Amino acid sequence: MGSSLPNELVAVMERMDRRVLPKWGKLGFDSRRGKVLPDADEHAFQMLLEHDQVDPHPRTGRMFALLDCIPLGSEKGASWFVHGSELVRIADDAELAGPLATGLVTLKTTKQMPTTTAPFERYRRVAWLIELLANDSDVDAARLKRALANADLPPASSFAATPRAPSSELLYWLLRSLILSEDALFKKVLAVASKSKAPVLRSAITMVTASANPRLAWSCALDDLRALVRRLGPKSVSAPPKKLKSGDALAEDAFERLLAELKKAGRRTKAGRTRALLEESYGQTLPKDLGALVDAYATLKVDSAKVWGWKIAVELPGDDFESWVEAQQGEPETSSLCFVQHFANLVLVGHATDGDLFYAYVDPNDKAHSEVWWYDHEQGAVYGPPEADSLATLSLLSELAHSASKAPDEERLEPVLQQLVGKTPMRGHFREIVASVGRGINFEKKYEPKTPAARYFGRAKWVMNLLRDGYFDPAAIKKALKAEKDRKLPSPQAIHFAPEALYWLSRSFWLNKDAELQALIKLAKKSRLPIVRSAALTFDALQSGRRELGTLQDVHEVRRDLLGSLGKVP
Repeated sequence: MGSSLPNELVAVMERMDRRVLPKWGKLGFDSRRGKVLPDADEHAFQMLLEHDQVDPHPRTGRMFALLDCIPLGSEKGASWFVHGSELVRIADDAELAGPLATGLVTLKTTKQMPTTTAPFERYRRVAWLIELLANDSDVDAARLKRALANADLPPASSFAATPRAPSSELLYWLLRSLILSEDALFKKVLAVASKSKAPVLRSAITMVTASANPRLAWSCALDDLRALVRRLGPKSVSAPPKKLKSGDALAEDAFERLLAELKKAGRRTKAGRTRALLEESYGQTLPKDLGALVDAYATLKVDSAKVWGWKIAVELPGDDFESWVEAQQGEPETSSLCFVQHFANLVLVGHATDGDLFYAYVDPNDKAHSEVWWYDHEQGAVYGPPEADSLATLSLLSELAHSASKAPDEERLEPVLQQLVGKTPMRGHFREIVASVGRGINFEKKYEPKTPAARYFGRAKWVMNLLRDGYFDPAAIKKALKAEKDRKLPSPQAIHFAPEALYWLSRSFWLNKDAELQALIKLAKKSRLPIVRSAALTFDALQSGRRELGTLQDVHEVRRDLLGSLGKVP
């Protein structure tokens, strides 16, 4: 408060019963001038509560503190207050009983005096708190329950007050965050409210910070009030505060829920050999999360299952090189669906709602997690950064996106999103979560990809085009070759890793590096990977004179045209 009252109201106040006004003078209200004056009393808030404990018309102290309503007097069954430039009447029997239109009446004192709905709106918001700070030794549970049910609680994230905000507004947020155990919000409000000069607010700060369990009502300390709210309030305010788990723990919980949903849909008694076949194709044990997803998926009788908008599907890449190439040749020109598997070491794990795909990287350096990459079906490419650092994080993102699309709950979702910083760049298919909830969270700059899937895919793009339909772009190929960090043949161990082995076999053939190709073919025939051994046989036959490769009728003619357009190549 602190502003002068209209002269018309001052005149009305002087004619009304002012039996209670002297009491409020101690708190800074000067009835003679209609102004709230500064007051240095450090016990102002306690005085308000004590007044309510003995006054025949309780609530006046709490109304003064929480609603900017200055008490004028009382009559049978009601109390009168000044709110801004209008008089308001609070009926005792309708204080917390329901719709406030029946309990709060605005009285115009002159024709020119405006009437607003502010008292109605603010009273509805703070009524539960006014009732909670009760005047007797036993809080009326029924009245408090009705007040909580009718409460119009804004989300915690909507707090945006400044030290210039009304002290009643700051006091409301201070008490609300304290009682509802909104610790982060309480610290934020306390920092702002501490700069206020309002005596009631300053004394309230002293009270709530002087003890870990301050006594805010006649016989109820803070812990008692918290228990009452949890017991009587609706779910939106009654859940006991929980310490938020780490991002890893939250993601793992979501992944377990996703696996449970898959297993519910499962009908096969035996999962089959899907995991074993994948491990044979990629030449290594699948990371733990990918293995668990594959096992759950393998129990399905159908080809896919949709959980939270994520259409889960796992696909075996194929181990015969020529069949693999022919399968890709049958796809649209912009597609790389088959090639992306072995050329980038990725396993298909599902489809997004817009037709794009999710691939999990089979990381030889991480036995626990598979980083998830996004394949753009329109561009036929794997783009970075990845979608998530693991399948567990992808599960949580899918669940959050599903929840946000059904019933956005910013207050609940934002703390969870904060825990995911560093685990996802929050791009691609989950941007809508950031747009609707986590606008102030910087995900992208704090995420570092840990696997090179996009680099492998980008490097091999030109050989994929040649294998698919003989297409080549000389300028793009020169740029790709120039960008290669290491033009040396891979080590003998790399022949057991498909992205390296297949790229260098293809590169050596199309650039007609015969000596390199022969050395690679010799190594590749001993690879642990079926796809690499098969590719070695195919390139050996092609280099020896065979012309056809699937729908390509003459690979040697394509190669001559390519080399003629490139000129000198590395």
